[in-house]
Amino acid sequence: MDGALLTFITQALQQVPGLALFLALAFGYAIGQIRLGPIQLGGVCGTLVAALLIGQLNISVDADIKNVFFMLFIFALGYSGGPQFFASLNAKGIQWACSV
Repeated sequence: MDGALLTFITQALQQVPGLALFLALAFGYAIGQIRLGPIQLGGVCGTLVAALLIGQLNISVDADIKNVFFMLFIFALGYSGGPQFFASLNAKGIQWACSV
C-alpha cells in the first residue's frame, strides 16, 4: 500500500473517529463471513479483529463511546453463546448440581 494513501486514511480516521468505528463494524462483519475450511469467525470476532487492526492507527475515541461499544461486544458474545450454554445443561446436569 502506498505510504501517502495510508497517511491520508490515517489522518481522515483520526479527524473523524466515528468513521473508524463504523469501518470496524463493516470490515469486521466481512471478515467474519470468510470461511477457512471448517472455521468461520463470525461477525463478533471479525469485528474484534478489524477493530484491533484499525486501532493500530492511533485513533483516539472518547472513553464513553469505548465503554458503550465494549458493552455491546460483551452483549453480542453472550447473546450468541448463551443458548449454547443453556442447551448443554440437561436434566441430568441439573440433578447433579442440585444434589451437591
